[in-house]
Amino acid sequence: MKRLISNVRDWLQGRNHHRIGQSGRWAERIAAQHLKTRRYRILATNLRVGRGELDLLALDPDKTTHVVVEVKAATSDAPRWRPEHHANPAKQRQLLRLTQQLIKQRSLGHHPWRIDLITVTQTEPDTPPTIRHHTNFVQL
Repeated sequence: MKRLISNVRDWLQGRNHHRIGQSGRWAERIAAQHLKTRRYRILATNLRVGRGELDLLALDPDKTTHVVVEVKAATSDAPRWRPEHHANPAKQRQLLRLTQQLIKQRSLGHHPWRIDLITVTQTEPDTPPTIRHHTNFVQL
């Protein structure tokens, strides 16, 4: 019951995007908007591949390169809590495996591919988030 009350209180105060589970979807929407303003075309969101999921699939403004985008969110910009730290080597291997599986399943090997990381950090509910876009985050 206390958790429900806490969730409702946070929602009423506009802090619902900081809740675990919701922050990822919120950050994915922010990342997709960030890409669109840079002329990327969003091809898919939350794309299921085998037993995993890719956050975003986009087409680079060059119109030929397919980009798998991993999105990480955080509510602190302290160096040890930055969202980049959550994209550890195990996560990078998983992204590489899922991307290779997607390319093979859909016979898309004739296109150039890359894997990017977008981090969204919002330290205060009423401030704009900080967005960092790391291109070629994982080497294919």
